[in-house]
Amino acid sequence: MRYAQGGGLTEERRVFHEKLRVEAAERFVPERERGHADVHVLDAVRRCVGRTLDPAATGDESAGAVVPAFADIAVVEVVDSVMRGDDPPQAPLPPGTLLMRTAFRSGHPPPSTGHPLGDVRLLPAPTPFTQALTDPHPRLVPLGPSAPWLPTYRPRADAIQSAQAHTLLVVPLALRDAALGLVSLYRTGKSPPFDEADQKLAVEVAAHTALSIDNARRFTREHAIAATVQRRLHAPKPTPRWRPPTSPPPAPPAAPGTTPSPCPAPAPRSSSATCPGRV
Repeated sequence: MRYAQGGGLTEERRVFHEKLRVEAAERFVPERERGHADVHVLDAVRRCVGRTLDPAATGDESAGAVVPAFADIAVVEVVDSVMRGDDPPQAPLPPGTLLMRTAFRSGHPPPSTGHPLGDVRLLPAPTPFTQALTDPHPRLVPLGPSAPWLPTYRPRADAIQSAQAHTLLVVPLALRDAALGLVSLYRTGKSPPFDEADQKLAVEVAAHTALSIDNARRFTREHAIAATVQRRLHAPKPTPRWRPPTSPPPAPPAAPGTTPSPCPAPAPRSSSATCPGRV
């Protein structure tokens, strides 16, 4: 670069510095806006999730907090025994563990949802869903017709294709070493694909959701125990069977020509009986 007299910058150098400043500002503004959007999503999750102390409603609150601000589609599935108040199983989930779909939210009506709400089923393996419940760690999965796991899960694959979803974030609902379920987030159509920064935000959303579901599970169990105790306390006591009073057998009839005495006859005295003080 050339310098002007007196050590000042030439016009060419000033234009170059101005260009750098504009490029830096263009990069900074989207990052700042994205940071603000992430803060809004987390704030919505903390405000809205966990207000009802109902496991199913908690999942729906979480899905509603992230759609459409963060994801185009959100699905929440919870271990079926957790929905009844049982302790969550340790990860990896044992074979045969059933999951219930408790929430489905979409920014636009999808042609297919895969499974209805309340549906309880096994997750086919191997898929990103079962893998996330084995570690448990999140999975960032590009979606396409060539994905090898899609044929093993045909209802979900058909729903993904009909929604034109191109990216999947599967995040386990993990609490310490236990797995309560899954949050599955999709981006569709012209939405930008999920990236590593989105994955970190999704993990925070899932952590708060898992804690809220566990609180609801504890409430469900304690309520069930209290209701059982109340039923036992207020259960009607069995009525004892009534039996008629018993009367002594009738006296035998008196011999002819005698008058029955109202007093019993004295016992016969034995000749060998001794009295006190005699030898």
